[in-house]
Amino acid sequence: MRTIEANGATIRIPDRCECGDTCPDKIAADHVHAWNKSGRRCAFCGQLIRVVSFTMKHYHPDEHDPLSRWSSADWAEYEPNWTWYTYNIYGCVNIDAHVSCARKAMPHADFEKVVYGRPEVISASEIPKDVRRGPCADCGAVPTDEDVRRVCARVFNFHGPCVYCGKRIMLRSLSLFHGTPLREHTGRWSWDEYEKEPTLYWAGYRFDVKEHTRLEFVGHLVCAVKAMPYAQWYEVNKLFWVKEAQWKVN
Repeated sequence: MRTIEANGATIRIPDRCECGDTCPDKIAADHVHAWNKSGRRCAFCGQLIRVVSFTMKHYHPDEHDPLSRWSSADWAEYEPNWTWYTYNIYGCVNIDAHVSCARKAMPHADFEKVVYGRPEVISASEIPKDVRRGPCADCGAVPTDEDVRRVCARVFNFHGPCVYCGKRIMLRSLSLFHGTPLREHTGRWSWDEYEKEPTLYWAGYRFDVKEHTRLEFVGHLVCAVKAMPYAQWYEVNKLFWVKEAQWKVN
């Protein structure tokens, strides 16, 4: 097995096939272009996620291909990247991203592990204006401001700050229930339902550890669209933009 560097990739080439045929360097080098031609583009920078290494293989004639040929094996290694497809009420998007580009564009993300941390203090400005707080249909209790702050803190625990701008993903409305989210009356206030600012969630993985560590990225939808101008949006819910305009006016 010999190794050559061509067109930005490392190519491993068998010295000789068992049939005695050998692979010219030019044929191997041309396969770099073939891999990149069908490659994916980074959602952040718009550049190709390029192949960096693969192995050549000699294919003998068979019922599907009567010709003998040298070609790349089925597997190739690309630049470090993440790929993710997600959908929500706002639309569907396919994200391919260089890891390096993602790190630059998401300065407030944690690239070591998923972090959940309940805020200890909720400021008055972080409490949504639209809070539906009872009274409880079972016992007549009404939540205090401290109850509202505590429930808000629990909701904030799920989505943290925006990975792009670092600002809090705010709640727009909150409905409290005197019990658990499973509708069990326990005497402790929790949320019944809530609406937060439109967000985009996607995930990546750490590959520098023995076990792949899942990473989660959540940010304002507007921030995500701005940071990833080359993401492939398959549809965008027009109602989102209408609601955004209404919220900004109000």
